[in-house]
Amino acid sequence: MVTALLDDPFSDPVHSDVLRNRWENRPNVIMVEHGPSTIFENHSEVGKLNSPSTWLLQYPYDIQLFELPTFDSMSEGNIKAMKLLWNSDILILVCDPLLVPIVALATRTRRLLNRPNTILAFTSVTPSEYRRSQVTKELSDLGCEPGRILFLDPVQALRATTSLQTDSDFSLAVERYQNASLSSHISSLGVAVGELLGERESADVSSSSLRTQTTLIQIQSALDDGDERVACAAERVSQVFAGPAKLRSQVEGVRDRAEKEVLGGSNDVESALAQGANKMKAMLGSLSFWNMVWMVDEIEAMVSAAVRLEWCKELEDELILQTGRLSCVQDHLWRSTSDLLSTLAPPSPYSSLHSPLLHNQLQQLASAPSYALTSAILTVPVHDRRAQLTKYSTSRLHQEAQRAVVGALVGSLGGARCQLVVGDWKPYSEFRARC
Repeated sequence: MVTALLDDPFSDPVHSDVLRNRWENRPNVIMVEHGPSTIFENHSEVGKLNSPSTWLLQYPYDIQLFELPTFDSMSEGNIKAMKLLWNSDILILVCDPLLVPIVALATRTRRLLNRPNTILAFTSVTPSEYRRSQVTKELSDLGCEPGRILFLDPVQALRATTSLQTDSDFSLAVERYQNASLSSHISSLGVAVGELLGERESADVSSSSLRTQTTLIQIQSALDDGDERVACAAERVSQVFAGPAKLRSQVEGVRDRAEKEVLGGSNDVESALAQGANKMKAMLGSLSFWNMVWMVDEIEAMVSAAVRLEWCKELEDELILQTGRLSCVQDHLWRSTSDLLSTLAPPSPYSSLHSPLLHNQLQQLASAPSYALTSAILTVPVHDRRAQLTKYSTSRLHQEAQRAVVGALVGSLGGARCQLVVGDWKPYSEFRARC
């Protein structure tokens, strides 16, 4: 583009050669100024080119033309180029629509394209008015409204200049040059720059007003950039908060289900206690008097075994089952929390909200002895009640059974003795004789 603008078909061949090979040493930036002769100085960062091109003289004051490499080849450490992009009075972005789609262009340079002093030049054949309107609408839908949108063909213009410099048939070369220059629309870029800078004949144009305008554009760009960053940060915070809110919702759902499913309310517990009492009554009812006489010393062991094996056994099995389910839910919630914290770790876009302290607290919580959800957590009340029944009630029952058996035996023997004393003498004599 710069070669097509500055290369004069009637200039010195040395000027054309230096102009076309200015990027041979790959400087970061090339600054072009008007000068009486072509001189190119290549420094470490900025290459300086003095050009006698008349294109640089058509504006109200002397200008400096800074040429930058493509965005793909521009490194993030090229601070000079970045400053020029934002501090330039007029920014000309050159885009090849065959290589860079409009969506990719808008994504990379949205803030630059929203400045009124930006000229977006597509290097393609001039399209129809319908296509122009479509491109403008597409950019607008993507949030980009540059100051000017041009379609020009610098390759065609450069070929016309080369043809005029080398063609032996001068009259035919001039005709081709004119036709190619007009069809390439390369002059439209100079017109667009003149509309922003003013014409040289204008007397009311001053550099201070242009600088003021540029400063206002930079301030507006900075404010727009700040608004965009704040909106982006707010959106990221909202997305991060959505994760804990979802976890809280899951925890509340688990709590509600646990209250209904683990014990199913007080009715299920009362039913289990009543069923256990009925089983114990049935077992105790099966012990007749004569069984107690022969098994009086084994009653405690029998009742203790019945308490361990029969009392609230179904309730204990249900609690163990629910403990396994709750343990699976606990593992799921822990993994969900860990995954949520991992999404905040660098290089995540949410890395500014990453908290290593919170992640460490989660690890400590998971490694604590009280964190593990075992079956004993829910069945401890059942086991404690069984231990109380075995230790106190069963021992007391054993003692009462012994007293009942001894009392019954003593009563039976006492009744028999009285009958012998008050009975006839003969049966008593016979009893003694038999003894």
